[in-house]
Amino acid sequence: MISYRPLRINLTAVTALCAALIIVPTVGQTDGFQSSDLPSIGNPADQYLSPIQEAKLGAEFYRSVYRAGAVLEDPEVSNYIQHLGNVLVNSLGSGAHDYTFFVVNDSAINAFAVPGGYVGVNAGLILASDTESQLASVMAHEIAHVSQRHIARQIANMNSTQIPTLGAIFAGMLLAAGGSGEAGMALMSTGMALQQQQYLNFSREHEIEADRIGLGLLYRAGFDPTGMPQFFRTLQRNRFSSNLKQFAFLMTHPLDHVRIAEAQGAIDRLPKQQHSNSNNYLFAKARLQAVTANQPVDLARKIEKTLQKESSKKPAVIDLYAFSQALELASEFRRANATLNKIDEFDEENIPLQLGRIRSLLNSKQTESAIRILHQLMKIYPDNFAVNYYYAKAMLDSGKYAEGCKELKQFLLKNPTPIMGVHKLMAELYNANGQGIESKRTMSEYYYNTGNFNGAVFQLREALKEPNLDYITRSQIELRLRELTQMTRT
Repeated sequence: MISYRPLRINLTAVTALCAALIIVPTVGQTDGFQSSDLPSIGNPADQYLSPIQEAKLGAEFYRSVYRAGAVLEDPEVSNYIQHLGNVLVNSLGSGAHDYTFFVVNDSAINAFAVPGGYVGVNAGLILASDTESQLASVMAHEIAHVSQRHIARQIANMNSTQIPTLGAIFAGMLLAAGGSGEAGMALMSTGMALQQQQYLNFSREHEIEADRIGLGLLYRAGFDPTGMPQFFRTLQRNRFSSNLKQFAFLMTHPLDHVRIAEAQGAIDRLPKQQHSNSNNYLFAKARLQAVTANQPVDLARKIEKTLQKESSKKPAVIDLYAFSQALELASEFRRANATLNKIDEFDEENIPLQLGRIRSLLNSKQTESAIRILHQLMKIYPDNFAVNYYYAKAMLDSGKYAEGCKELKQFLLKNPTPIMGVHKLMAELYNANGQGIESKRTMSEYYYNTGNFNGAVFQLREALKEPNLDYITRSQIELRLRELTQMTRT
């Protein structure tokens, strides 16, 4: 099984950079939240950073963060955060492009966005949120940064002597994300110092613009917009914490009472809108608490003591689930499954509960029992990433390789994936099914998407050694190999 622990590398420099890069003056403000109120982007920004270049920059950054081991690869939590992000992006209306939302395995309370639609949300921020609307408000704020192309607009606002400075900052960002923390921070600091005053001049206006547009997304998506000022106030109350690094959001997103009041004033002009926490939010938080625990055994004991103290009451479903997840991460699989079985009214349509049971069964080598549940879930939720992931894993464990290949391939053709580990699973299925060429090609793309270009090249070279390689496939592999080889040289 995969084990997760809190991230050890320091991403503060990376997230600070993301905030610094997107500080620009606001472009026209109105009080409404309609899509037509969004600022006009205009063509000048395209002269310095086109949408194609933004997509490339964002993808390179994402791969670097992945290579640093910073992305949490839990199918259930990743599926939830991508789904929540998609709900908000749908509120952008026409012209919205695909966004990639991912969880950063870091306990600091922070979130950041880079060009190309890549939005990272720290595990610490998710756990610190009290409601789903609070979490969604931060994500909406970051989506607003991306949708308004703040970095491209900032570059357009610079003169030619300032542009090389931005290049130094980008290089520092990639170095920091790639594990060269001190070198990256030094390079970033050099670039940032030259523009520090400009960033400070525009920071408040910039954040207000992101607040305003983010509130609009939040409201149109059906969430409670008061979640935004609520979460900001929580951060403000804790800003003098002895562990200030824990509240990195305050460093990358400067807050003041006026800004919070302005957000609240905009909300007061709207009809009230309430939103109840979804089961997916509550269960994702419980799962996340377990997978990021330093000592899952200690977490399990803590939850067990709480349950024992409240033995006179019927335990809540979410508490039993949280206990089962801590037990699972402590490798106590049978106890985890037994805990889930204590839930009297087991909702068969509650995906987190079902997936918790499936994981316990798979880890306990009760594969056929897991497959029976998965068959039913596949019929009800054919497009759910986590369900498809565990179905493919069950097929691999049970030796039903061809069926696993077929189902996972069909899913990937129709749906983007929130984590790259699914491609590694696909490669394992291909290999077990005797499809060596496809296994190596898929593994190459996995390495490429996780920033390991040398590994990607090696896999393609090995694929060219495979027997029975037809002319078309060989040509495709050679073409991709030339592309990757060129990347490693630049």
